[in-house]
Formats: sequence, structure tokens, C-alpha cells
Amino acid sequence: MRGMIFSIVISSLSMLSPVMSDTSHGKSRSGLRALEEAAAKMEQQFLFLLTDISDKINPAVKAVRDDLEATNFRQQSYGWALMLGGYGDCIADVVQNNRVWPQDMLTMPDVVYAYGFNLGYGFGFAGPYLLPTYLADTSFGCSDSDFLSVVNNHGFSRGLNPKTNLVQILNFGIDARQSIHCLLQHTGGYSDAAEVGYLIDDLLEAGVQYINLKNA
Repeated sequence: MRGMIFSIVISSLSMLSPVMSDTSHGKSRSGLRALEEAAAKMEQQFLFLLTDISDKINPAVKAVRDDLEATNFRQQSYGWALMLGGYGDCIADVVQNNRVWPQDMLTMPDVVYAYGFNLGYGFGFAGPYLLPTYLADTSFGCSDSDFLSVVNNHGFSRGLNPKTNLVQILNFGIDARQSIHCLLQHTGGYSDAAEVGYLIDDLLEAGVQYINLKNA
């Protein structure tokens, strides 16, 4: 009796095994399909971000440069106002006290001191606002063409491919940032520059995720 029951169980299991095997293979194919679809989405995201970044670089450069030029103009205007103020105080003294030019300025110590103070004050405080070393650099030497040149050099102009590896993505990220450093150096003070920096981060993340999905 026990032998008969054992035979029935073995027979039942042998009948179920092909069904279980088919189910297992079905799940495997479904999982691979999901990975391929996810990788394809990351590749599309990578291409979208490439275009989005290149479209935003030149407007961002212009926005930052225009603001820096306006800031420099305000600083220089303030500097000239300080300098002219020193001259103005001297001229006002000449007119109010009927000074004889240049005899009084050369023979009266108090006048010499007052004029020296006024002119020194004007030059001293105006200097930082007028000297080029104190002004922001507005000569931007990068554009979207520099970024796209890096994209082409790394072979990503048409997107990612199954042979893309992590080292290529990391090297591309370094070169991409360097190509538009003139803009990204202002990320701390300008939202337009910061946005481009964030988009590059997203671009590299899409590349890394693509590689992970392809290798899963």
C-alpha cells in the first residue's frame, strides 16, 4: 500500500515539474524584459538631458555675464563718486574761502592738510571700486559648443550603448564640467549656473543607472 502511494506521489511530481519549469522561465523572460525597458528609459533620459543642458548653457552664460557687468558698473560708479567727492570738497573750499590758486595751497599748511585729506580719502576709498583686480571677470570663454565637443569626443552624441562602462561615464563627467567651468564656477551665486550643474549630475546618474541595468 505504501509503495503504491509513493509511486503516485512521484508520478504527480514528475507531471508538475515541466509546469514549474515553464513558470520559472516565464518569470526570467519577464524580468529581462523589464530590465531592458528600464535601461531604454535611462538611455532616453540621457539623450533628453544632453539636449536640455546644451540648450541652457548659452542663456545661463548670458544671464550671469550681464549681472556681473551690471555689478561692475555699479561698483565703478560708486568709486568715481567717491573720487569726485574728494575733488568736490577741495573746489568747494576754494570757492567759499576765496582761495588764491595755487598760492594758498602751497603756503598755508592747514589748506595743504585739508586738501591732502580730501584727495587721499577719495583715492583711498575709490580704489577698490575702480581697480580691475577688484572687479568681477566678465570674459566667459565657454559655450554650448565646448560642451557638445566633449559629448562628441566621448562618443555620446547618439546616446549610450551596451559597451558603455562606468569609467567612460566618470571621465565624461569630468571633461563635461571642465568644458563649461567658466559657467559652473558661479553656481554658488546664480541659479541659472546651478541648474546646469544639477542637470549634469542627473545626466551622469542616468548613465550609471543604464550601466547597472545592463549588467543586472
